[in-house]
Amino acid sequence: EVDNIIRRMHSRWPSEEIAATLNRMKLRTGTGLSWNALRVNGVKRRLGLADTLQSETSQIENQMLTLEEAVERLGISNRSVLRLIEAGLIPAKQVVPYAPYEIDAGAFNAPEVQQAVRTTKERGRHARHWAADRRTLPLPGLEESAPKKHR
Repeated sequence: EVDNIIRRMHSRWPSEEIAATLNRMKLRTGTGLSWNALRVNGVKRRLGLADTLQSETSQIENQMLTLEEAVERLGISNRSVLRLIEAGLIPAKQVVPYAPYEIDAGAFNAPEVQQAVRTTKERGRHARHWAADRRTLPLPGLEESAPKKHR
């Protein structure tokens, strides 16, 4: 299973990300250790896999983004982007469960995605306003003077 996951992820993700995915899947090395980049690289060598990632040009041509890149591009939280993925508004895939998402940036231009992003940002503005109002809202019956010191 580990060999298969590494084969599927090696051309797109760095060894550190592959190791993190294997650890999230609760998979261990043959000796029961957790995964790190050095151990992943050892398996890559054993499997005869090149230690090079896809060129940035081909990634740009495919317009596939990570969750972090999508968050930065859309200007909303990672949880909000995940909600849009779960709702099927933004196409995304994972090589295996717990692997990083590969998100199709072309979908960001769809009117329903743009509307969902606007709604999310507006909802965030209202929430920030509401929170600020709660911090500064005066309560009836309380004096605004400083508390009296007791002897």
